Amino acid sequence: MKAIGYARTSTQKQDLGLDVQEKRLRAEAEFRGINMEIIQEKVSGSVSPNLRPGLSQVLAKLRSRSEEHTSELQSH
Repeated sequence: MKAIGYARTSTQKQDLGLDVQEKRLRAEAEFRGINMEIIQEKVSGSVSPNLRPGLSQVLAKLRSRSEEHTSELQSH
């Protein structure tokens, strides 16, 4: 199984900086036995989601995977 993890922070001073978030995501993926691609970005949470390149990348990958799975289901 594949998964996508998204880590975001606006500053490194936050308690849950990108390194901490990535370690937690990787630990969860290992616990569940899944491969996880992690996308990180430094951007304020007040920035519109459509102006966050990392989040846009995650959403595009999820849409693509959804279309792949839909195609697989329709072909059976």
